[in-house]
Amino acid sequence: MSKFSNEKVEDQIRHAVSQITPDQANELWEQPVELASSSDWFLDGTAVKRRSGNHVLKTVTAIAACFLICVMSFMTLYMRADAAIYLDVNPSIELQINRFDRVVSAQASNADGQAVLAGMNLKNTDVDVALNAILGSMVKHGYLTEASGTILVSVECSNQKRADSLKLEISSQVEQEIGSLIHTGTVLSQEIETDDMLEDLAEKHQITEGKAALIQKLVSKYPDMDYEYLASLSMSELMNVLEQEDIDIADHLDDLFDEDDLDGDLETTNEDQDDDDQPDSDESPDADDDLESDDDDKQDDHSPNDND
Repeated sequence: MSKFSNEKVEDQIRHAVSQITPDQANELWEQPVELASSSDWFLDGTAVKRRSGNHVLKTVTAIAACFLICVMSFMTLYMRADAAIYLDVNPSIELQINRFDRVVSAQASNADGQAVLAGMNLKNTDVDVALNAILGSMVKHGYLTEASGTILVSVECSNQKRADSLKLEISSQVEQEIGSLIHTGTVLSQEIETDDMLEDLAEKHQITEGKAALIQKLVSKYPDMDYEYLASLSMSELMNVLEQEDIDIADHLDDLFDEDDLDGDLETTNEDQDDDDQPDSDESPDADDDLESDDDDKQDDHSPNDND
């Protein structure tokens, strides 16, 4: 069997390959080609997400709207009053406060109240700062003195728990301020619910709704009393009239606080503490007897030795 030369082998391989792969180059070149109008021809059938400037603008607008709503909601809560504090000495003053205990408005009900608030801008101040300024001005103008140191504190709030808390906090602060300013005085406190009738009475007699509510209680129980006359009195004068009529104002209020009573309570407490610090009188004689007995026993033990 003859051997194939290398050239012959290569010829056989080339011939076999040419038979397997048909020559279609000319046919392919003759096929018509459709030119693409854009670069999307290679993405046919593929969904493409486009992010335009409008989409970004919509997102920013939505975020800004949410932020604006939050700010407006906070400002609404901040500027809206949810409680009222009424102060009556002879000056009558009303403070509207928000849930953050900030003053929303301060309004005088009579000319004396206007004199007290003159030159003050209490809006947005803490209620304790406002009370301090008002009480100090009352003392400065001579409305709050040792001889005329009675003040009525009235609280109005739809939330009963907050009303109770405010009445306690405000009355306590007023007590402390009066104690430091004039050293003695009486603080009356109450919770009220205003209505159209109280508002009309307060406006007519130039007093707060708090004082109007108190006088309404009094004339309802004592019909012989004249509303207009009682409304014209300062709180100290009103207290004197009620005392002359043997009427206890505490029966018509939630709370009554007197600085003199407080001093008495403190003295009583101190006396009780001193009594507790002293030893019990029943136990002292027994202890002394025991000591004397021990001394006698020691002397008896030494007696024989001395004789010797």
